[in-house]
Amino acid sequence: ILTRAVKANHIELISLLLQQPTIDLALNNPFSIALEQNNTDIINLFFNNKKFKPDTNTILAWSIINNNDQLFTSTLPQ
Repeated sequence: ILTRAVKANHIELISLLLQQPTIDLALNNPFSIALEQNNTDIINLFFNNKKFKPDTNTILAWSIINNNDQLFTSTLPQ
């Protein structure tokens, strides 16, 4: 359901789904779809979700796309 909502750009539904404790954020990789669509609203919903644990490559790609070096450097190990 989450992947379909991302593909259809249903922001409100995605927001509700991300609040569900049993939602699988990795199933069918909806975050990658949002990245491919360059949908910043959906991407930000993922980044603001405590369950979302992006890997370093994902953070780097998003930082480069958005010229946001602070996002990348803030996630590096100290």
